Amino acid sequence: TGDNYAGYSCKTKARSKAAIKQFMDLFERLGIPVAMVFGNHDDDSTPYTKLEQIAQYESYACFVGSVGVVAERTDDGEHTINAGTYNIPVYADADSDRIAFNIWCFDSGNNHNPDPGYGGYGYVLSEQVDWYVETSNALKQANGGVPVPSFAFQHIIPPQIYRALKQTTKDAPGAMDELDPNTNWMNEPPSSPSTDCLNAYAEVDAMVAQGDVKALFVGHDHVNSYVVPYEGIDLVNSPGCTFHSYNDLHRGFRVITVNRENTDTYETYTLSTDTLLREGNTVDSLLYRIRVIYDKAYLFVRNLLNI
Repeated sequence: TGDNYAGYSCKTKARSKAAIKQFMDLFERLGIPVAMVFGNHDDDSTPYTKLEQIAQYESYACFVGSVGVVAERTDDGEHTINAGTYNIPVYADADSDRIAFNIWCFDSGNNHNPDPGYGGYGYVLSEQVDWYVETSNALKQANGGVPVPSFAFQHIIPPQIYRALKQTTKDAPGAMDELDPNTNWMNEPPSSPSTDCLNAYAEVDAMVAQGDVKALFVGHDHVNSYVVPYEGIDLVNSPGCTFHSYNDLHRGFRVITVNRENTDTYETYTLSTDTLLREGNTVDSLLYRIRVIYDKAYLFVRNLLNI
């Protein structure tokens, strides 16, 4: 769900290529199909453009994405290019031409809101939304007039999250503190486009109208993990799994299970490195426990110094 590598740490194209190669070589060797979307850090202070990055991804046999829809904006000299918006149909079985499920992948932009006068992060642009509606309708028509159940993946959470969240007490039913602490947590406010930027609402509003997207998965806020319902769509944030960029002790990844007999429903949970490695006597577990001690000490000093 984006921030696949740290563009700000890769000041040359060669370093950028090497960073992407590190993880894509792993998937290629294991034969795991991979789809990707861009995050703001993939486009952060790096000379390696999004189109060049996609070309590198497309050089791998395991990559199932594409350059897809490209949308551009220029505001006050700041150029925004959203690329790598595409869909992946999932067929009922290997010999079927019936699409039983669909995966939408969107580039949600970068650190810059492309609308003049508005702050916050980027969002899915109108050309991408128009493509989504047109493709969604085509899938629906081919499915006998019934919307094809779908997931959507992107990096930046849309501003509807602030309509979905409600301020409440810790012990209220459904409150974050009352949910499973191993898979639900919120340690920073959701970082969306400006909630006053009306264009930023168009994507999710279109999804609600189309009725096909069951959940929208994002990854922008590295220290959050939650599932929040909004108008029939779950807004789902997953934590960062990296040890390079900012994170906390909940580093991990999200597992999503879809029942092929009923693709209208799904199950999901977060699996953290803490859960994977805190037990046992392996070298990995020992090294991880040392890292946790370091992280806790680092966070304690930061909080103590208020920095």
